[in-house]
Formats: sequence, C-alpha cells, structure tokens
Amino acid sequence: MKTNINLPACRMLAASLPNLALQARSSHLLQVAALLLALVNSSRAQVVPFKMETPLWYVQVGVVVNPAPSNYVFAPPAGPGLWCTPAEMIVTATSVTARDYPLCPGPGGVLERTRHDSAPHADDVVPATAWAFDIACPFPPSFGARETRVRGSRSHPASHSDHYMAVVGAMRGTVPGPSVAPRSVAIHGSMGKHMDSTPVKGSSRLEPPSGQPSIPNQDYPMGEVLTMADTNTSELLMLVVLDGVTPGQIGSVVVRQGRTGSALMDLRPMMQVQVIDTELVALSLQSVPVSHVVIDLLASGEAFLEVQTSAHPDGKIVGSISSDAESKPGIQMQGGNVLVTRNGPGYLQCAGQLGQWNRFASVNPLVETTVAQRFYSTATLPGWDFDGDGKDDLIRTGGGLGYDVGGGSFVHIPGVNWIIDVKPNGFDVKIYDGEGNLVKTYTLRDLNGDGDFSEAGEVVTVP
Repeated sequence: MKTNINLPACRMLAASLPNLALQARSSHLLQVAALLLALVNSSRAQVVPFKMETPLWYVQVGVVVNPAPSNYVFAPPAGPGLWCTPAEMIVTATSVTARDYPLCPGPGGVLERTRHDSAPHADDVVPATAWAFDIACPFPPSFGARETRVRGSRSHPASHSDHYMAVVGAMRGTVPGPSVAPRSVAIHGSMGKHMDSTPVKGSSRLEPPSGQPSIPNQDYPMGEVLTMADTNTSELLMLVVLDGVTPGQIGSVVVRQGRTGSALMDLRPMMQVQVIDTELVALSLQSVPVSHVVIDLLASGEAFLEVQTSAHPDGKIVGSISSDAESKPGIQMQGGNVLVTRNGPGYLQCAGQLGQWNRFASVNPLVETTVAQRFYSTATLPGWDFDGDGKDDLIRTGGGLGYDVGGGSFVHIPGVNWIIDVKPNGFDVKIYDGEGNLVKTYTLRDLNGDGDFSEAGEVVTVP
C-alpha cells in the first residue's frame, strides 16, 4: 500500500503540474504528468512535508507521526523543475527506509532519480548528472532517536558540481504535554546545492543533555540537522527538524565551540520557520552568509548546535555537528619523508599494500607536516584515553577498533584503514577504503561525562 503525503504550495516549488504537461516533449512525459495528477487526487497522510528551492539549492523534508506500516510517497512528487527530488518512506513495525525513485525524464525516455534541472550559470548543461540514495534505520526500543545519513556529489557540466545530503530518522517518545501515550515519528530530509567548490557537510542529532525524559510528562524533544557550508562565500544551508516542540517554545539556536564552550553565533534570527504538524517544526537557513569563524568551526568537527527550548527541564537540546569530509587525505613522498595533508592532529593506520596507503605504512613511523599536523605510527598503541582516567576509551581490535560503552564492554568498528581525530570529549573515527576514500565516520562524544559512549546521542555514524 502507498500513502501519499501532501506537499503544500510554496513560492520556491518547481513548475506546477499544468506547466509540466505543457513542457512535455513525448507521450511518455505526458504519462508521467498524468501520474502526478493522479497522485495528488489520492488519499493524503496526516503530516505535511515541504520543499523550498532556488536554481542554486533545495531543502526538502517529510515527516509521519505514529506511522502504520506503509509506503509513504511525497505527493505531489517533486518532479521536473528546478530540482527533481522524488522521495518516499517505507515504514515497517521496526524500521524506516528513505529512498528516491525513477521519476525524472532523462535522455531516451529513461526515468532518473534525484537531479538538478536548473542552469544557474551560462555554461551549465541540463539536466545534470543524477544522484540516488536508499537508506534505512531502526526505531529505537524506547526514548531516543536513530538515524542514517548519506552524502554525495555529482558533476554538473560544464565546470560545477551538485552536492547532496539525505537523512532518514526514527524517533520514539510520548505525546508532548500531560499525556504519556506513546509517540513515534519517521522523518526523511534532503538538501542539494550547486557549487564550484567542495563544501563542508555536517549533520547532527539533537537531544536533551541529560538523556532523560521530563517528569512527570515524560516529554523528550529531539531534532535532526543537515547543513552544508560554502567555504568560498561563507554561506550556510541548514535544515533543523524538531519534534516535541512548538514555535513558541523555541529560543536561540546557538553554535558553540564544544558542548559547553563559547557561543559563536545565534542563528535563530536568520532562520525561516515551517510548522509541519503539531509539535513538529522545521527551521531552515536558506544559504545565508554567516561569520567565517562559524564555517571554520564546522570544518574542524568541534561545532555543537544548541536549540534552547522550554519544552524540557534541561532548557535545551544539543548535538555535535559531525563534519562529513569527502576529500581523500593527501599522502605523498617529499624527499625522505611522507607528507600527510590533513587539517589537524590525528592517528592514521593503513593495512599496507593498498593503493597509496602503503607509502605511509612502510616508510616512516612519525610524519610531521606542520607544527599542528602530526601523525603517529599506531603499531605500538593499543588504545586511546581521551579523559585521562587511565582507562582506554578507544582500543585496537581484530580487524578494526572498539569504543567503550561501560562495564568493560566495547563495540566493534570494522576497518583496517582509519584515521582517529582526538576531540575534547571523545573521538572522530574515519574509515577509508584502500584507495583513500572515506566510507564511514563515527562521531564519539561523552556528553554526560561518565567516561564512555553508552548514552543516547553519544555515537553518531555517517552514513
């Protein structure tokens, strides 16, 4: 069964369905337009997603509250226009999957998936190269959230790129307010931006710092964040979806250096507010210029986002914005040394004889590129202790690493090629393939100061 989610009218939506029909160049495209009209006229879900777009960027999100097992299609589908972004959520009793599907008419009548159909620059060719995603996550067993994220980029002839991010999330709590009836939420959001540089892509889950529901109402507000920063223009594209709050319960939206560090900027005055459903709010930054200090902090992986709210006794929901770096670490010979190009200190391991990585493994146990950039051989390091209590919080295991979840237990991270970035309250672990391509990031943060990574929100993975 498919359930349609109504997509409301918005100034920045792509061309209307009648315009789409007028633009049809083949009977096949006319059939697509007819299908879209049929979807609009079918049944509607209880939740309203929204999409905003310009020729340079788009943001889209859809949410279903207490979803029954079904296939929820964003309707009307975001077909050919500025950005073609078909999306659906497949909900089961235990999980939610978000994916796009073939809808965008391409060469030879082939239907493609997510795609940029605008030409912001004179030399841009449309349609651009299509992207695709298919991601899933489980519903948490009790209070809390789970999510899976993915990011990517596609060339946009002649000389630009389209960068994408998508998230699927599953939240579980109670109905906000006095009721303690159970409430579950399935969410899918995505964004894209047309650029001539590689952006800083970040994501986060927002939860109360205590990790506990309120008493006696058992309220547990949560949030999901996607953001993309242009390092050339300092423009910030951001989507923040909040569950369990109303617009009147939202205060400042603060970027901090570290969980309790200095507040660098309040983003709230620049944000647009969209009420999606009761106690479901989307905040967006629509490619707004911000301080370069904020962009630099996002790139460092040390940025935290704090949404101040009266919906919980903690007074805020907080999350670390993990930086989803796309580029390969640069590894090359320079004289008798190995040059490793990175943006900060860290530990690097490679398995040897795997593409460019073998040069680091076999040449030099200590590589120093600048005073701030130092990489150590990990051959004699069994583990890492970030809080100085004499107990390793991240250890080497057979075929990878393990992070501490308390009680002497460690959760395995598979991977033989990795970089560890030590942070003030944890680690960023980046897993690479043999050619130096980033395949997975683990953001480990001890949010409550108990010396391990066992609480809600302390482990975030991308994708």
